[in-house]
Amino acid sequence: MSEELQNKLRAGITAAKNGDRTTARQLLEQVISADEDNELAWLWLASSVNTLSERRACLERVLQINPNNVRAQEALARLNTSGETSAAPAADQARLRDQINRMRAAQTTPESGDNPGALPINTSLLIGISLIVVLILMIVAIFSVLRNVITPPPTEVIFVASETPTVIVTPTITETPIRGVDLSEITRSAPTLPPTLTATWTAIPSITPTPTQTPLGTENFTVLYTSLNSGAAQPETYLLSLDLSFESLAFNQMRDPAFSPDSGRIAFVRDVVLGEDQVVSEIFIVDSNGTADDEGRRLTTFNVDNTRSPSFSPDGQWIVFSSSGATGLDEELWLVNVDGTGLRQVTDNELVDRDPAWGADGRIAFTTDQYSPGLTEIALLSLPEFLIPPPTDISEPSTIRLTDSSGNNYAASWSQNGRWLVYINAESATVSGVYVIDLQQPDNGRLVTQDNFSAEHREPAISPDGQWVAFISNREEGLFQVYLSDRRGRETIRLTNNGRDDQAVIFRPIPFNVLEQASN
Repeated sequence: MSEELQNKLRAGITAAKNGDRTTARQLLEQVISADEDNELAWLWLASSVNTLSERRACLERVLQINPNNVRAQEALARLNTSGETSAAPAADQARLRDQINRMRAAQTTPESGDNPGALPINTSLLIGISLIVVLILMIVAIFSVLRNVITPPPTEVIFVASETPTVIVTPTITETPIRGVDLSEITRSAPTLPPTLTATWTAIPSITPTPTQTPLGTENFTVLYTSLNSGAAQPETYLLSLDLSFESLAFNQMRDPAFSPDSGRIAFVRDVVLGEDQVVSEIFIVDSNGTADDEGRRLTTFNVDNTRSPSFSPDGQWIVFSSSGATGLDEELWLVNVDGTGLRQVTDNELVDRDPAWGADGRIAFTTDQYSPGLTEIALLSLPEFLIPPPTDISEPSTIRLTDSSGNNYAASWSQNGRWLVYINAESATVSGVYVIDLQQPDNGRLVTQDNFSAEHREPAISPDGQWVAFISNREEGLFQVYLSDRRGRETIRLTNNGRDDQAVIFRPIPFNVLEQASN
């Protein structure tokens, strides 16, 4: 294989791992057009196509090339257990091959008009969908007319006071879901907010409300967020109060920050220049009360460019992170002591394992494609007791699947009290949403960003008490900035307006006595 083709294959696999299906498909199909028997390209193309039958066609092509490919065998077995037929329709295989042939011809004869790399449009499907949409609109219009005729105008507005439908309350003033912040008076550039406004509620006397957790006001929380100036090589880190009463530069050249449980230290990633053309990423640690110029202490020397996502153990003595390590191949989970000793690999497979987040109960949430090649889910990993301190025996850590939904699920983050988990679900490379899971009642999660279904959302974080969710989004002006929502997604406000490209946000832990008081 030529060096140019190898570069396209590597770039296509990287795009598939990052959820960019469009780019991955384009690059991998170019590889296959030049090398039709490229087993790896067909395997990763299976994660980038749009339908199950197309995925099956790719996987069966892998097995035609190499009948002993275990990943393709396992992926086909999972598809078959979902109720689909065991063989890919001949039409799908023919259509994929036809597309590859058209791409091969396009390399010598440029096409005009439609994109030659796109799949044919199913005209019958589009007509059917259009008829369904027209029918739904007609039903909605008829229902609206009937409702206006038979239903009198409402005389009052009622709200549910908690997540359980046990209390109906009447607000005496306009509700501000994010307490301590008056959304109507926030300006984009105002550094200081007006006095705290707390809504007053009048409950219906005949109903006794069920006790619920009282959320702490935004003035109780501080976030650390990373932000990249235009033209800068590495991001800066800023400390910001959620009530917007202060903001200050905390550190230079820091990304993927993570607080220790006592908030005294920060683990982070910094890019290290080895030569003119080589930049690698390594794990560092620094005191959180240091100055902006503190360089911190380096913990790893892998010399690869995908080391990322450090997270502290509940006792603050260990850091878990993801990296391809010395091999430079698939990303795995690793452990290192805060003093830089005891480096060891936690997972060891041919899968994608990344973005670990250590919860208060000792479990590690991480992103993996072990359940379907190229499609990521959130899983929970429990480490054997002997891994901390160093092991005397060897055994596999246990893993359970947490999410099971369409698209890619990734970037999990815990609340400090260990009850709530937030993560990203992406149906495409440019559209994604923030979801939250109650670990006491696990399900596929509740959508937080229900006010926006067209933007890209990144790196969510949930407050120590589980009531507020901060995240990065390009929902306004296409610029990635920090936003804040209550956990139920009732209303969202913008926290930053700095003209930079914000990259990640985390909450600073609060004292446990304050956290316990809020939970009682």
